Amino acid sequence: MKESLITKGVTRVLVGILILFMCSILLRQGVEKVLVKGLGMDNGFTRFIQFDGRSQDSDTPEEMDGVKEVSIDWEQLYPFEEKAGDAEDESKGKTSEGIWKKVGDKTSELKEKIIDAEKKIELQTNNRLLFHDQWVLYANAYEKAINWEIDEVEGYNNLITVEKGYLASYVPYVNTEPILPMLKPFLSFLQEREIPFLYVQAPGKICVEDTKVSGVVDFSNKKADELLSRLEEADVNTLDLRASLHDEGRDHHEMFYKTDHHWKAETGLWAAGLIAERLNREMGFSIDTSLYRKDWYDYEVYEDWFLGSQGKKVTLIRADPEDISLIYPKFETNLTVEIPSYSIDKTGDFDVLYFYSVIKKKDFYRESPYGAYFYADTAVKKVTNHLAKNDDRVLVIADSFANSMSPFLSLGVRNLEAIDVRFFTGSIQSYIKQNEFDAVILMYNASMLLPDEMFELG
Repeated sequence: MKESLITKGVTRVLVGILILFMCSILLRQGVEKVLVKGLGMDNGFTRFIQFDGRSQDSDTPEEMDGVKEVSIDWEQLYPFEEKAGDAEDESKGKTSEGIWKKVGDKTSELKEKIIDAEKKIELQTNNRLLFHDQWVLYANAYEKAINWEIDEVEGYNNLITVEKGYLASYVPYVNTEPILPMLKPFLSFLQEREIPFLYVQAPGKICVEDTKVSGVVDFSNKKADELLSRLEEADVNTLDLRASLHDEGRDHHEMFYKTDHHWKAETGLWAAGLIAERLNREMGFSIDTSLYRKDWYDYEVYEDWFLGSQGKKVTLIRADPEDISLIYPKFETNLTVEIPSYSIDKTGDFDVLYFYSVIKKKDFYRESPYGAYFYADTAVKKVTNHLAKNDDRVLVIADSFANSMSPFLSLGVRNLEAIDVRFFTGSIQSYIKQNEFDAVILMYNASMLLPDEMFELG
């Protein structure tokens, strides 16, 4: 009887804690969306509800420096062309076979939306959980105490320490064979317009020489090797930066931050120089490659300032903060940066390409200093180099690794424009038609190689 009462009491306490957590999550969600973002309120009540700062979404320029985020219908500006096959598909869709295919497509689409919604709900719930940071600290302290190093490949914390404190995530294997057929219409489109194309393979954080994980639980390098082989067989111009860094005797891991999946800004500068060399050698450009010499730059080092996305997951219990640098040319610069989605239009020295708000304050868990490079992730960015000695126009289609590379590459050409297809919803081909380019660069890091919309460049 006594044991039963104790069990009931413990159960009620646990249920009460869960109810408290759920109420706090809902309250914080409502305060943030309605009072803070909707009505612009910032007072003692809103700060009390959000006392641990976790209810705020990740930093975006709309919340900093008075920069206003603008909603842009990219598809309206750069519409997709209706293909002849589309009409045939529509007529086929009226047959029983077509109807079942549509049902299957809709089911797959619905499944993807449900999975995406689950991930968003999990993330939002985690971010708004009462005493979130303390719970994560306790969990990591426990895992450190028992020397826990086993994680699910698809899990939220699928991290491992590869060497010298470098954290890395596993990348599961996915067949890359469909990628080249997906790219071929885009490559034909560029060839018809005599626009040179270069595929740049940026390295992932796990090196092929990390034999305990590479090819065992991580397949980023295997996927990159397969894709590059197929592209080269199809006579597509490629640049494998993984091979370049090893050819130069560089330490693969030291090119990256220890606590983040991105490469360092210094690595972005190095990569820009190699890309400029390839544009000169293969595509008839005449970029002054001395612009990418590392001794032509000053380095402003923020010491012990940065805890990257991977470090945030394991907290300061299991990771140390590290240095992060802002790099400035010693030579004269005069640039204009335009970012339509953030209503940014600035002209000045190289520093107009930095988003200082996310790096000016040391806050390991709530700031993302890597976002200082080229204003983090957004659909379209444009840089005009008023001192360029050429009239070259380059389009870079890339993921977030380009944020610390493209600004340096822009120092060698008149116009550089960057598109991230994760945010750009229009037609890449329409964009190119409306903005003529002398070269198109596609650059993804080795973990991004999936046969999905990243390679659907219609």
